[in-house]
Amino acid sequence: MNNKGLAIACMVCGIASIATDAVGYFVSVALGIAAIVLSSKSKAINGPTVFGKVGLITGIIGTAIGAPVAICQIACNAMSISDMLG
Repeated sequence: MNNKGLAIACMVCGIASIATDAVGYFVSVALGIAAIVLSSKSKAINGPTVFGKVGLITGIIGTAIGAPVAICQIACNAMSISDMLG
């Protein structure tokens, strides 16, 4: 019997990654990376599953959207701090 828990966790992390793009980009990136890692572990244990594929795709999308914005936020914060310090 296959254990589909990793695949379901992967899908949940991937969907949450996309859902949190509007709230916190760093959380979105972390959840997206978790979904990608869980997808590969799930595929190694259970073989390819629909839940694993959905998690992988949504994890990639969430990371692809969140990472550039998170980098821009870091750059803007660094510029603000350097302006405050003079």
